[in-house]
Order: sequence, then C-alpha cells, then structure tokens
Amino acid sequence: MLYFLSVLVGIGFSFASVEFQVSTPETPVTAVYGQYTVLTCSFPVNAEIGLDKLVINWQRLSTEEVVYSYYYGKGQLSRQSPRYSGRTSLFPEDITNGNASLRLDSVKLEDAGQYLCYVSSLKASGQGIVSLTFAEEKVDDVPTRDKWMLALALIILEFGIILILAKAVWRKEGSQQRTEL
Repeated sequence: MLYFLSVLVGIGFSFASVEFQVSTPETPVTAVYGQYTVLTCSFPVNAEIGLDKLVINWQRLSTEEVVYSYYYGKGQLSRQSPRYSGRTSLFPEDITNGNASLRLDSVKLEDAGQYLCYVSSLKASGQGIVSLTFAEEKVDDVPTRDKWMLALALIILEFGIILILAKAVWRKEGSQQRTEL
C-alpha cells in the first residue's frame, strides 16, 4: 500500500472532497481453471472527475500484491507481482467510459481470493472488492450423450470379442469333423 500512496503523491494527487462510488459485483466471480476471467470494476464518469491523471490499481486484498497498475495513461507493470506477469490487462478503450475491469488470463487455483480495485483521479477516489472463486469440477459431469456413447462402444466391443471366440470355436469344431471323415 505504501508503494501505491507514493505513486499518488508522486504524480500530484490530492485527496479531494469529491467522493464517488466504485462498483464491483456483490457475488463472487466464478473462474474455470486455465481460462480467462474478468474481475468487474467500474466508476462514474462526469465533468468533475478528471480522467487526465486517472489511477487504477488492482491488488490482492490479503497480501497487498500489485496485480495491475494503470497511470499516466498506460499500464505500469514495474511493481507488478511476478505471479501475475503477462496474465493481466485492462480494457483501455473502455476506461473513458468508467470501466476499470481487470482481465486475468490462465487462471490458477492460487488466484482465488479477494481483490481490491482502487480508482482515483484529481478530484475523487474510491475502491471496491471483488472475490474470485472456482467452479467445482465433478467427475460425474460427463454429459448423458457421452455416457451412452461409451456404453454403446463397450457393448460393441464385447459383441466383437464374442464373435471372434465363436468363430474360433466353430473353426476348431469344423476341422475336427473333417478329420473324422
């Protein structure tokens, strides 16, 4: 957090009296291992809030690791935690519309937890918390169609084995009858 405050002071931010509400989802974001997910965060845009010195900072709530920082109009990744390197981005074309959402690629189990989205401008600041969880994967979640296809394949395999055995027995019996004649 000290790093973040020094950035704010370093680029001339004052904690003005204008407050605004940073919006994050109340329910956890559910991720699928190895896929990307979006941690949603938005802020109001109006004439009182200057976007020219906007700061967006994403951090892990429990460890205060820097997940992604945006200021001076671009991502500032020199203080980013190495475990998020190359896996995070904002939606730069939507920042002027109040979108501070974070895209997290190649989600890992250790990414689960709470994230702080902090947004600040020359005249206002606010923050919100996003929880990230994982979808439960069940072995039993094989679609019914696939279960039937597997069952059919096993039946066909068993039938094939029975035919091969029957043919072998038939040949053996046939050769024994020919030798008796």
